[in-house]
Amino acid sequence: MTGSARFHAGWNTPGYLPDTEPATFAAWPDARDWLAAEIAVHADAEQTWADEHDCDDIPCPTFAENCPWQRAADLRQRRDDLLAASGDEWTGIAAGVAYWIERCRVPGCTAQP
Repeated sequence: MTGSARFHAGWNTPGYLPDTEPATFAAWPDARDWLAAEIAVHADAEQTWADEHDCDDIPCPTFAENCPWQRAADLRQRRDDLLAASGDEWTGIAAGVAYWIERCRVPGCTAQP
């Protein structure tokens, strides 16, 4: 990595462009921590919308493959994977969403304040 490296981080539905502009960071740890926080918010949102239910089996007897608790657990596992990662790029898919960090390749790319 060089001191001039910039990183984009964001998420999208696989096969589609992101709904929002990716966030831009001056350093890998900043991008990693921001994306980890975003994944945590998504995991909390997945888990909290469902009422208590029997979820001891896979697939879930109540929600099958779309169990929000199991989707939340998958998101949290991807978050843990991200927090253990280092380097210039990272990708992970959980709960039907692709999360990513990549080195900015746009001339004049600057980090957000």
